[in-house]
Amino acid sequence: MIGSWNAASGAYGKHDGWTDEETNDKVMIVQALTTAGAATGALFSGTFAFIGRWNCIMLANGLLTLGVAFTLFDDYVYLCIGRFIYGLSVGTFSVFCPKYISETAPIEVKGPAGALT
Repeated sequence: MIGSWNAASGAYGKHDGWTDEETNDKVMIVQALTTAGAATGALFSGTFAFIGRWNCIMLANGLLTLGVAFTLFDDYVYLCIGRFIYGLSVGTFSVFCPKYISETAPIEVKGPAGALT
């Protein structure tokens, strides 16, 4: 459900009896919640840096799993919650993964490996 919301929105709309306008509004809300979650995760995940980069990445993996699990329920509210949690994990990954990769990559690929993330 995370990567295919646009394709699934029509099925949700038919299942829940949404009009086309309601479907468009709800699609925008779900996409905005994912972006808001990513921004929140990127802005505030640095406060957890004291537990280490690897542990923060593992925490983000747990958040990702939780967010995906929420999207599996057949309810729009759970979908919104799951997408926001998914966004939090994406924001957290964007903070910790580039630094972790640049610290662990061999010297000859350190620059490109960190930049590609």
